Amino acid sequence: MSSPELRADAVEAGIREILRETASVEVPSADFDLLESGVLDSLTFVDLVFQIEQRFGVTLDIETLDLESLRTVASLGAAVRAAAEPADGERLGGTADRG
Repeated sequence: MSSPELRADAVEAGIREILRETASVEVPSADFDLLESGVLDSLTFVDLVFQIEQRFGVTLDIETLDLESLRTVASLGAAVRAAAEPADGERLGGTADRG
């Protein structure tokens, strides 16, 4: 496989690092509520999404993302992993099976 799999723990660690770098926040756990705590507001969320896209090489469609469902590092990580999955019939190497 030419592209490494995005493991949940590695993605979550990367998101925590982004939060430390961009918001100066140390997130205590993957289930820490970033909205309720005030860590994320709409502007911080947009910046966080941009940083995540740059770090992981994915595109998160901000128009279809629900801020309410991305309240934690774990849920953000799940969105990154879902965005990294190949579309139907495609492989990470860029070729589709043709049978």
